[in-house]
Amino acid sequence: MDEAGPAGHGGSACGVMSPASWGERLSATLATTNLCSHRSGCIRRWSGQNIEIIQPPLDHHLVVLHLSGVKHLRRIGQYSEADWTDIPDAAITIIPAGAHYRWCMTGPIDLAHLYVDVARLNYLIESDFDRDPSKVQLLDAVGVTDPLLSEIIKTMLAEGLSGTTEHSAYFDRLFDLALGQLALRYSTIQFVTARARHSLAPRRLRRVLEYVEAHLSESIHLDDLAQVANLSRYHFSRAFQNSVGDSPLAFVGRRRLEAAKHILKRTDHPLSVVAKLCGFLSQSHFSASFRKYAGCTPTLYRKQD
Repeated sequence: MDEAGPAGHGGSACGVMSPASWGERLSATLATTNLCSHRSGCIRRWSGQNIEIIQPPLDHHLVVLHLSGVKHLRRIGQYSEADWTDIPDAAITIIPAGAHYRWCMTGPIDLAHLYVDVARLNYLIESDFDRDPSKVQLLDAVGVTDPLLSEIIKTMLAEGLSGTTEHSAYFDRLFDLALGQLALRYSTIQFVTARARHSLAPRRLRRVLEYVEAHLSESIHLDDLAQVANLSRYHFSRAFQNSVGDSPLAFVGRRRLEAAKHILKRTDHPLSVVAKLCGFLSQSHFSASFRKYAGCTPTLYRKQD
């Protein structure tokens, strides 16, 4: 068999690689189309005969579409070695970023590689599924049958090979459809959808926290925060407390006092100015709240080392 890459049991001596760098290595063994790149990702088609590929850890997720009939394939990992198996025509293989294997394939080889930027998939997981991407992992799969994903990738391949710039927007839409299918069917998102019904989705929570920080010197009401989260007062209050551990207004009060501590230590502003900058109604209100929170007066806190 031909071998693409240096010898080594399922690994790469070069560390994490980009799709372009790995493509340069593969092109020494496999015939290929040009790399078709767009805003959302890139796709490339490969062909050969009886090959052995060392696939290094990549900085992108890799989705492989097996074309032109049944393939006879074997995957060898760092700690595992699978048996030879027949891969159906138009089957999908998914390799998460950072994983590395040795692949052995017999007979005519025809593959499409779709490279998925990790940040782009994470953005979709957060924006479309309201989930924290740090808690969602892409799963690996070998030779799975997924008619929808297969057809999307085939269409992307045709669009990429057309070379017409006016089709790039369509390519990007197809790519988003592929990402949605990956997230829904081939990630652990199905295990985190049981997030407490009344907790706040990450992007809503982030918007609320950013609003609080930007308006600490102003009056902040529960209605304001609920509107930022685009939820009712009742739903927002419960969801925020389940997410943060404080009620919304208790959280705002704590952030005002934390900001006041920062200002007291780093400026010589009068207490009346500190109170105003942190959104307190008066200096006396600020002093009483601060003493309850810090265990001492603002003046004494400022003098402490």
